[in-house]
Amino acid sequence: MGRSVAEEILLKQEDINLDSTHKRCVSFLSDRGDCYLFSLVTRSDVTNKGCPVAFFITNSESSFTI
Repeated sequence: MGRSVAEEILLKQEDINLDSTHKRCVSFLSDRGDCYLFSLVTRSDVTNKGCPVAFFITNSESSFTI
């Protein structure tokens, strides 16, 4: 099975940036607590602009979770 486009882009990069939405999401759990959306962004070789390659959601913004 071949690699995804995101994997191909990531393998070429030296720098990858992590971005957080800072409590812009509402948790889908019953307690409706804080929820954080993180994005991994790198530079596209084609457009020379930021290219999101992965997303994840968590209920904690601690470095241990990340």
